Amino acid sequence: MKFIFLFIILFIFLVDSSAINETLEQLSPLDLNTIAISDTIAYVDSIVTLQIDVENFEEFVAFQVDLILPDGLDFIEGTQQLTARAQDHLIQANYVGEDTLRVISFSMNSLPFIGNSGPVAELVFEVNLEEGIYSIVLANGLLANVNSVNILDEMINGQLEVLPITSSYPENIIPLKFTVSKNYPNPFNPTTKIDYALPTESDVVLSIYNIKGQLVKRIKHENQPAGYHQIVWQGRNDNNRRVASGVYFYRLKAGKHQKIKKMLLLK
Repeated sequence: MKFIFLFIILFIFLVDSSAINETLEQLSPLDLNTIAISDTIAYVDSIVTLQIDVENFEEFVAFQVDLILPDGLDFIEGTQQLTARAQDHLIQANYVGEDTLRVISFSMNSLPFIGNSGPVAELVFEVNLEEGIYSIVLANGLLANVNSVNILDEMINGQLEVLPITSSYPENIIPLKFTVSKNYPNPFNPTTKIDYALPTESDVVLSIYNIKGQLVKRIKHENQPAGYHQIVWQGRNDNNRRVASGVYFYRLKAGKHQKIKKMLLLK
C-alpha cells in the first residue's frame, strides 16, 4: 500500500515538474530581437572591420543604429557593406556627431533580411588609438518589420581591444602606415627586438650607430611584404664581435620611409 502511495506521489511530482519547466521556457526572455557589435581585436596604427550583428525572432526589412566611437577610431568613408543576409537592401553610413556614426539599411521592396542570426553589415575603420580596451556604444536602434513597427528589444555594446605591435600578428592584418616601435627590452643585454610595420611591400635596412655616429652593424632584409615584422639585434658589430655598453641609435629604412630611435646597452 505504501509503495502504491509513493508511486502516485512521484508521478504527480514528475507531471508538475514537466509543467513547471514548460512554463519557465515560455517565460524565458530568450526570444529577443537584438542588435549588437561583435567584440573585436585590432592593432595600433592598423585598420579593423567591425560587424553589426542581428539576432531576430521576427522578420525585419530595415535597421538603424548609431555607433558611438572612441576618439581615434575613424570610419573610412564608403567601406560599409552588407552581408549575404541582405537581399535588395541598401546601406548608408554617415557621421551625425563628432564621434557618432549612423548606419541605416532598408529595402526598396520591403524584402526581409535572410535568416535569424549573424552579421548584417561590416564597416572598416582606421585605428589611431593607443593600446587598451575601448567601448563601442550603440544608440537609437531600430529594427523595422514590414509594417514599419520597431521590433527591437535590446542593443548590446561591443569592445575593441587594441594591441601593440608584436611579432605574432595575424597574416591578414595590414598596417595603416609605416611605424617603428621602441626596442624592447631597453636597456638590454645582450639582445633586443625592434618591431615595425609596413603598409606596402618594401626593401628594409636596419643600421646601428654608436654615440659618435659611426656605423656598427647593418642588417638588410630585401623585399618584405606589407605587414608586421621584427628584427633582433644580438649586440654585435659587422665583425660579429660584442659591442661595448653605451648609447646606440638604430635607423630603419623602408622604401622612402625611415625612423631613428635611441637604445641603451648595459652589461
